[in-house]
Amino acid sequence: MSTATAAFQTLQGRLDLSFTHHRGKTRMMSCYQLPPLKAGRALYRDDDGAATVYLVDTSGGIASGDENRMTISASAGAKVHLIQQSSTKIYPARLAGEVSKQSLSFDIRGNSSLYWHPETTIPFAGSRFVQTIEIALDSSSTCYFAEIMSPGRLEHAESFQYESLDSKLSVVYEGRQIAYDRLRFQPDAEPQIGMLDDYYYGSAWFVSPDFDEAAATLQEACPVDRDCRFAVTSLDPLGFHARWLSRDLCLLKAHMDSFFQHISNS
Repeated sequence: MSTATAAFQTLQGRLDLSFTHHRGKTRMMSCYQLPPLKAGRALYRDDDGAATVYLVDTSGGIASGDENRMTISASAGAKVHLIQQSSTKIYPARLAGEVSKQSLSFDIRGNSSLYWHPETTIPFAGSRFVQTIEIALDSSSTCYFAEIMSPGRLEHAESFQYESLDSKLSVVYEGRQIAYDRLRFQPDAEPQIGMLDDYYYGSAWFVSPDFDEAAATLQEACPVDRDCRFAVTSLDPLGFHARWLSRDLCLLKAHMDSFFQHISNS
């Protein structure tokens, strides 16, 4: 007797963008988009010619079996701000072994700057999420990449009720890996040390040849708040990794914005 298997439609989103400085401003030279991922047109909010692009997931979230892939390149003096328009929702797994996937790849060269401004990633109860982030840049370029991880849908009492979360990040500078970071949580497995309680977790990676503050100076320059823990670590040969923990999402975002403004204005 054959066993009927539920059939679910899966989405394979794709977004490939390239940016170059041309005729006084940063221009989006190519844009390949496959639903549900979509990029808005380049906006110019300041006089420095930087392009601001909003990124949209029209499906509202990543279901199990879905995979979103983004590849972003910046060259020839481009300056790009990429802004997630809404939070990334990770829906519950539907079939045994299925996961929700996302991969982000950045290539930044030729005196370019790329800034990734995040919204919150929210894993629902019963979800499985696998993410890979690869950042490559040369010695003339700047990258800022940030993300915010929620413990779950707190308004539905779903703190750490997802099945698994596995996120890997790599930073390659001048062909050499200078950072590798992995977050891997399985709340239903044996009790784990450092499960973050009900905290939102914020993380920012910043590499730039034009920023020469020491980690201790940067730590002191950022606001101190008993309701938002903060630490910064220097990378070798340059760059920083900043981390935040807070139960107040708005407060966390305010502190991350303050950090970004400081490194941008220094």
